[in-house]
Amino acid sequence: MEKIKYLLTIIIFFLAYSVIAQQKDEKKEQDFRIVKTDTAGYPLIKTSVEMVSKIQPIKGDFVIQDETGNKVNIITFEKKGEEGKTATASRLIYFLLDASAYTSGTPITTIKNSVKESFSGGLNKESDLINVGYFGHDNLIKNLERDFGSNYGNFESDINSITASGDTTGKLPDANKAIYDAIDYFRKSDKTGQKILIIISGAMSKGRTAYSRDNVIDRAKKVGVNIYTINYKIDKFEDKFFPDDLSIMSNKTDAEFKNVTESTEIKNALDEFLKSGRSSTPAEEGTLRYEISFEVPNVKDGAEHSFKLTYKGQELNGYFTAPGEKGNSGIFGILNGYGFIIIIIIGLLLGGVAYWQYNENRLRKLEEEEIAAQEQIDREQDEKRREKEHQNRLQSIQEQNIRLQEQLKMKEQELARKIDEVPTVIPSSKIDPKKTMIGGGGGAPVLQVVAGAFSKNYRLNKPTMTIGRAANNDIIIPEQTVSSHHATLTIENGNFFISDMNSTNGTFVNGTRIDKKMLKGGDLLKLGGASCKFEIV
Repeated sequence: MEKIKYLLTIIIFFLAYSVIAQQKDEKKEQDFRIVKTDTAGYPLIKTSVEMVSKIQPIKGDFVIQDETGNKVNIITFEKKGEEGKTATASRLIYFLLDASAYTSGTPITTIKNSVKESFSGGLNKESDLINVGYFGHDNLIKNLERDFGSNYGNFESDINSITASGDTTGKLPDANKAIYDAIDYFRKSDKTGQKILIIISGAMSKGRTAYSRDNVIDRAKKVGVNIYTINYKIDKFEDKFFPDDLSIMSNKTDAEFKNVTESTEIKNALDEFLKSGRSSTPAEEGTLRYEISFEVPNVKDGAEHSFKLTYKGQELNGYFTAPGEKGNSGIFGILNGYGFIIIIIIGLLLGGVAYWQYNENRLRKLEEEEIAAQEQIDREQDEKRREKEHQNRLQSIQEQNIRLQEQLKMKEQELARKIDEVPTVIPSSKIDPKKTMIGGGGGAPVLQVVAGAFSKNYRLNKPTMTIGRAANNDIIIPEQTVSSHHATLTIENGNFFISDMNSTNGTFVNGTRIDKKMLKGGDLLKLGGASCKFEIV
C-alpha cells in the first residue's frame, strides 16, 4: 500500500505541475492573437490574426507547425486591416438563461425583464451581434423563446436550440453542458468580434454532468470566449446554491462574476458587464489584422485538430475541425487538449492498479500457503495425539488383562484349596465314575464353578446332569448371565460330553464356543459370566 500511495503522489504532483505550467504560459502577454480560422478550402487553412503591438510583421516572422510538430509552409501572407482603424469593432454577445424549476415564477420573469432592458441600454446596435439561449425545462424554455423571438443582430439563427434539460422531478439541468455547447456556437460562427458569454443562473448542480468546470474553462480559452456570470440567489433553494464553479469560470476567462438577490442588481450587473466587456483599445490607436494561409494533411475524419503559430518566440495554438462525420465535441474535444497528459495519467493509474493487483495476489498466495502449512501441522499433531491415545488404550488393556489373569490365578488357587477341603462322597452304586475313561484317566470327575462371589465344586456322579440358573438343575449357578437351563453334561462310552441348550450367552470350552464337545481333564468352561474347570481328582 505504501508504494501505491507513493505512485499516486507522483501522479498528482505531475498533474498539478502541468496545470500550473500551462496557466503561467497563458498569463504571458501576447503581441498577437488568433481571431478566426477558416476551413472552407480544406486542406487549405486560412487563419486571421490581430497584432496587439504597432509593429508591422513580415511573413518571415511567423512559423506554423501542425499538431505532430512538423513545420508547415506559409502559402500566403496578406494584410487585411488598416492602421488607425479598429480591425474588430463588433462584439458577439450571447445571453445564456437558466430556465429550470428553480427559477420558475418571479425569478425567471426578473431575469427576462433585466435582459430586455439591457438591449436598450449597454448594447451597441451597430456593432454588437447578440442572441439568447436557454437551458432547463421544456415548458419554461418555450415561454422564453416567445419573448425573445424577435432579437436583432443575431449571429446564429439557431442558437436558441441550446436546451440542456433536466427531468420533470425538479432536478437541476446540466448547466455545464449548456455552457460548453454555447461556446461551441461561437467557434462555429463565421462572424468575427469579441466573444462574450453572459450566464444568468439560479443555481448550479453538483450532480452528474457531461462536462466538468475545467472542461468548460479549457474550451472557452481555446475559442477565446470571456464568460461573465450572474448568480441569482434564491432563498428557498439555499442548499442548491453553488456559485464557486461560476466564479472560477469567470476568473479563468478574464471576465467577472456577480452574486445578486434583486432585479435591480441584475440590471446593474448587466450594464457593468457590457461596459467592461467592450474592448479598451482606442480606435485611433488601431490594430493590424493579417490573413495567413497554409496547407495541412488531408485527413477528413471530422475531428478537431490543432496547429501552432509562433511569432518572435511567442506561441499560440489554433484549432479547426476537419471535414467528416465525426464531431469534435465531448470527450474528443477534451482528449484533443489534454490527450497526452490523460494517456500518461491513465497509464500510471493502470500500472498502479496492476501492481496493486499483483501484490494482492502474491499476499493472498502467501496467506494460502501459510494456512495450508498450519493445517498440515495440525493434522500431524492430531495424528500424534490419536496414536498416543491408542497406545494408552493398548497399555490400559494390557494392564487390565494382567490384573484379570492375576485374579483368575487367585481364584484357581482358592478353588483348588476348596476342592481339597471337600469330603469324599461315595458315588451311587449304579455308576462308578472312576471306571469312566474321561480322556484316558481313571479318577473321579469334578466341575469347579466360580461366578462372582459364588464358588463351588460339583461331583459328576450321574449319567446326565443339567447346568443352569434354575433351581431344578443338577448344577445350580446363581449368575444372571447364565441361562435357566444353560447346558447338559452326559457320559457316552466312558467319556464326558457337554452340550449347549440354546443358551443366551453361549457355552465356551477353552475359549471356543461349542454346541457339543467331549471334555478332558483340565478343560476350562465359560457359561455366561461363570467360569468352570473340568478336573479328574
